[in-house]
Amino acid sequence: LAYVFANRILNNEKNALENYLKFLKSGGKDYPLNILKDCGVEVNENLINEAMEIFKKYTEEYRELVGEDNGNK
Repeated sequence: LAYVFANRILNNEKNALENYLKFLKSGGKDYPLNILKDCGVEVNENLINEAMEIFKKYTEEYRELVGEDNGNK
């Protein structure tokens, strides 16, 4: 979820920062899934795929920076 929130903020998606701050301010007022939904994050297969694609991109960038090729040193 952190990757998704951060990616949406960095891509200047509408209300992304406001939704993240709302999430942080919510504390334990409700069930986590309800809080996330209220903050514009619907936890479903699409969200998991979005997070995995972001993680994949960061992993590929890391490998390029440290000189790894497809996971081989």
